[in-house]
Amino acid sequence: MKTIGRSFVYWKNIDKDIEEAAKNCVDCAKRKTDPTKAKVQYWKYPNMSWERIHVDFSGPIFEHMFFLIIDAHSKISITENVVKFLSQDE
Repeated sequence: MKTIGRSFVYWKNIDKDIEEAAKNCVDCAKRKTDPTKAKVQYWKYPNMSWERIHVDFSGPIFEHMFFLIIDAHSKISITENVVKFLSQDE
């Protein structure tokens, strides 16, 4: 809404004035729809180690990237420093 307003007119503190007008608008509040609530879906607990793992990258942390593997059953984590990534340039 602010971008559209600024494309037609401009004055000092236009963003604050638009926010205030929208906050005090009764019609806007009536038509505002709250997002539907999503049902929480829990993972089934694994029966044994390495039945389900979680894998992700983390970083950069002090110019290093890390490859993470976490076992969902035992909560054992393995972290490896990734030295080099393949890129399209190579």
